[in-house]
Amino acid sequence: MPLVGLCGEPKEALEKIEYMMQALSLQGQFSEEDPVQAKKNRQTEFVRITEKSAEALEALDCLIWSGSCENVLSEEADSLLEEYPRLAVIFVADSPEAVFDALTKPFFHVVRGYALEQDLKAALAKLKKQRRTGSGYRSFPYRESPSSDGRIRVREKEILYLESMRHEIWVHCEKKVFLTSETLGYWEEKLRVRSFLRVHKSFLVNPGQISRIGREMIELEDGSRLPVSRYRYPEVMARYEAWIRHAEFLE
Repeated sequence: MPLVGLCGEPKEALEKIEYMMQALSLQGQFSEEDPVQAKKNRQTEFVRITEKSAEALEALDCLIWSGSCENVLSEEADSLLEEYPRLAVIFVADSPEAVFDALTKPFFHVVRGYALEQDLKAALAKLKKQRRTGSGYRSFPYRESPSSDGRIRVREKEILYLESMRHEIWVHCEKKVFLTSETLGYWEEKLRVRSFLRVHKSFLVNPGQISRIGREMIELEDGSRLPVSRYRYPEVMARYEAWIRHAEFLE
C-alpha cells in the first residue's frame, strides 16, 4: 500500500484526486508487490502536506500536487524538485496551459485534471514499475561527528535492526552500520510503513529479517540474536503474526 502526499488547491480538487486514487487502488493499480499498512483494507493511505518538510516528504512514495500554473509552477516547484530529486511528484494540471507549462519541469508525471482517471492510471502504472525495478533507496539522518549531522541513503528492507546504546542510536543494515542523529521513537514512526517491531526498549527490529522468534530472544537472518522484553512479548507476537498474514503483499 503506497503512502501518497496530497498538496495544492482547491480542496474540492484534492478530494476528487483522493477518491479517484482509492478507486484505482481497489482496481489493482497497486498489487501484492506494494507494502501494506496496518489497516483492514488495501487502499492507498493519504497524507495532506501543508508544510513541505523533509521528514514529511521523504516518507512518501509519491506527492500529488494540484493547482494552476500561477500557484504551482513557480519557484516553489523548482525548489522542491531540486531539493528532493528522487521524490516522485505527480502534477495535476487544471488547464491545457498548465499542462504545457508543466512539461518544462522535471515532474515524475503530468496529469490532466480534465482526463483524471485515464492519466492517473498511467501515472500509477509508471510508479508501480519504478517501485518494482528501482533502487528502493530512502534518505535518512546520520551523525558524522558529535557536532555535525548528515544524510545517508539506505534501502529500508536492508535495515536489520536499530539499537539504543549509551544514549546513542545505531542502525544495523546488511552492509553497513551507522550512528543516527535521531531518537529510537523517531525511527519507530519513520519505519511504520514496514511495521518494524519494538521488541525491547533498546531494539527496533525489521520483521522481514526475523528467522526465529521466542519469548526471550529473536534471531535474525544474519545470525544476530536480540532480547525480547517480557512485557512486550504479547504485543510483539500479535504484531508479528499480523505482519506474517500480510507478508505475501510485501515487497
